[in-house]
Parts: sequence; C-alpha cells; structure tokens
Amino acid sequence: MAGHAARLMKPMFPLMYSPIGRIGTNTCKRLQWNHQIGQSCSRLPISVIQPTTVELMQCSAIHTTQILAKKDKGKKKKGTKVDTTTSADTSILDLGEVKRDMDKALEILKHDYIKSLSIRSSHGSLDHIQVETSDGKFPLNHLAQIATKSNNMMVVNMSNFPQATEAAAQAIQQSGMNLNPEVDGHTIKVPVPKVTKEHRENLAKVAKTMCNETKVNIRNVRNKYATIIKKHGQGKSKDVVFKLEKQIQQLLDESNNSATDILAAKTKELLGK
Repeated sequence: MAGHAARLMKPMFPLMYSPIGRIGTNTCKRLQWNHQIGQSCSRLPISVIQPTTVELMQCSAIHTTQILAKKDKGKKKKGTKVDTTTSADTSILDLGEVKRDMDKALEILKHDYIKSLSIRSSHGSLDHIQVETSDGKFPLNHLAQIATKSNNMMVVNMSNFPQATEAAAQAIQQSGMNLNPEVDGHTIKVPVPKVTKEHRENLAKVAKTMCNETKVNIRNVRNKYATIIKKHGQGKSKDVVFKLEKQIQQLLDESNNSATDILAAKTKELLGK
C-alpha cells in the first residue's frame, strides 16, 4: 500500500514558478492531482489530501496571475510619446519650423471653412471649386469674378476666360453643394438653394473633403522634414535620428487630430446639431 501511495504522490505536472512562490505552486499541482485521482486518495493520510486555507488561497492566486498574464500578453502596447518642445538635435532639424508649417495648414482649413462653407451659400463657397481646362485645373476664383447679386442669386462673370464658361458651369453643378447653374453668355447665374437637410449634408461632405486635403498637406510637411532628417542625419547617432523621426510623426498625429476636431465642429454647425 505504501508503494501504491508513493506512485500516486509522483508529480504529474512540471514544476512551475510564480510570484506566489514554489510552495504555493506545488500545492496547486497537488490539488489538481488530488482532484484527478478522486477516490484513490481515500486511504492516504488526511494531511496529504486536505489542503490548508492558506494553500487554497495560494493556488487561487497563481491561477489568477496566470489568467491576467495571458490577457496582458494579448494587449497591444501603445507607443510612448516623445517630447516635442525641443528638437533632439537642432543642428539637423528645427522642430519649431515643422510645427509652424503644420499649424499653417490648420489655419488655412479654418479660414476656408469660414469663407467657403456656411448654411446660406455665399460667393466664397464657389472659390475653391476646381475647373478643368485645356491648360489644367484652376480654382474658379482664378478664372472668374464671383459676386452675390441678391440673397437668392450668385453671379459668376467668365468674361476673362470665356472659353472655360461651360467647364465652370459643370464644375459648379458637380461640386456637391446642390447648385444648378444657368449659363447666360459669359455669365453663370447660380440660384441659392433653400436650406434643406440634403443641402446641409452636401456641405458637410465638402467640409470632409477639405479636411482630407489638409491632412494630405500636413503629411507632405512631415515627408519634407523626414527627407531633411535623412539627408543631414548621416553620420549622426541612430538614436538621435530615430527620435527626430518620432518627433515629427507625433507632430503629424497631433495635427491630424486637430484637423479632425475642426471638421467635427464644422460638421456639427452645418448639420444644425
């Protein structure tokens, strides 16, 4: 019988280590083993079969630790932020210049929103419309004189570029602002639509397009300075170059978030929410 008990007492699991300690781990193994052998332990000494309260708590703590460790393993680690107040190497890059260029793109977006997008259409809302001509694409306000004739009518004078009149009318119609231009010689009359839900939604789409264009401009700023880092960072410490790249990437992310916030505020205004 002693030999039988000895065989039963042989560990069935490899030894594990945990913050609880070796004793708690062995106890946990023994509890698993006792559970498996069931009634075969009925003739073993009670101290072998029955765990103490402390041992039960240790076993539970080990299992909890293992479960939490698995959960933490599956989580993505977020990248740590870097300090963008000072350049990692001012001889390579002026970080303030990067920020100014990105901020400039954001200011242009704000200005264009005020000038071009409002619930009541104004002549400023036509300025940014791109017109396809034989010489390339041009903003409408580069080809024509735009004026507000009344609260219900805008007038586009194409006398400086009469050959682009039809193309301009088509561009206005396809602008997504629910406009139906009427061509009269070298003049395009644009009736101002009533403020409808569809009109508000179309303006919101235009706002999103303008925001995406701003993000492209911000990304171009990042690419410009990334090239500078690559060029002037030759022979410098890899850690310094890496930190500079992280700094301009973080400025890009922050500027994109600002552009998204500006868009959200403008969309809320346009949709009347």
